[in-house]
Amino acid sequence: MTSVYRRKFHNEQVQLDGFNFVDCEFGPGVAFVYSGLKHFAITNSQPTAGFTWHLETNNVSIQCLLRFFEQTRVIAGQLSIKPPPLISN
Repeated sequence: MTSVYRRKFHNEQVQLDGFNFVDCEFGPGVAFVYSGLKHFAITNSQPTAGFTWHLETNNVSIQCLLRFFEQTRVIAGQLSIKPPPLISN
């Protein structure tokens, strides 16, 4: 896992797969992108004033879990569920 230290993220996409965010700050307009291919960690990182977030994934299993969380109101925030790739028979 690759560590990212003391970085401030604002108005940008942040790829989660394979990263450990240590002592980072997440501000307005952060879009977390998670494919579910590798573990990730967030250690001692904090949201800043005005923090808003958005989560994107194209992983069908994660999409199902996010829909469950959204429907049961387990999490708050904006979820962007990309449609799964078309499978032809």
